[in-house]
Amino acid sequence: TTFGTLFSDALQLQDAIFSVVTEPDLLLPSPVITALTPTDAGDTITFALSITHSGASTVAAFDLVIMATVPDTLVVTATPAVPGTSSLVASHHVVEWRQATLALGDTFSALFSVQVQNFVQPLDVGLLCQANLSYDSYPLTLHDQPGRPYTAQAQSAPATVALPHANATLAATSFPESSAAHVVVGEEVTFSVIVVVPEVVVAEQLRLTFPQAELHILAVTVTVGSNLNCTAPALAWGGSVVGPGALPINTTVTVDFGVC
Repeated sequence: TTFGTLFSDALQLQDAIFSVVTEPDLLLPSPVITALTPTDAGDTITFALSITHSGASTVAAFDLVIMATVPDTLVVTATPAVPGTSSLVASHHVVEWRQATLALGDTFSALFSVQVQNFVQPLDVGLLCQANLSYDSYPLTLHDQPGRPYTAQAQSAPATVALPHANATLAATSFPESSAAHVVVGEEVTFSVIVVVPEVVVAEQLRLTFPQAELHILAVTVTVGSNLNCTAPALAWGGSVVGPGALPINTTVTVDFGVC
């Protein structure tokens, strides 16, 4: 507010001039994962960023710098161009966009993709995007120095790493006359356990426990899919059992796949 006063011999006039300072006020919502989750090693995750003016914003924002950072378990693979914006992959884990002006009412939107690295582990945390925004209330070129710094930060939800899982079924019985739920003494029963191993580095073991003493193991067969790169599977028999045979109560058979 500026006041001005005019004096005369018998007259005094006074007036005031009011001015309003306009300021930009930008919103940086949390980046959104637009690709699959849970994810697996080698998969692609796409993050979407968006910046808008808030209801309190009264003027354009200038000299925007938007930076997205991902952890070492993710590597940037693609950054589609944003019209009117320069983008730079500063490293395998950082993407930076620069935009001279974001007019009042306009929106900045960007996508970028990352690939999950092979050394990711099940239950790994922190597979997310950290976004940072800085901008100014007037162009840097106007006064050759920045004005008041404005900043904002946001963080995406994390992607979930896929976990190994197993599915056990009663595959077959030797007597077609008996049902799977009502086998008879002397009948051969085949159990099938399928283990799904995600494309992550994992030490994998499968433990099978047989709680009844009336069982007699004839054979255990282990096969590994051709798409898995595991060390040679090995069988380990728990308790005093050595190889297939009569089972004491709670005998455990461990199939060690090594590192896959």
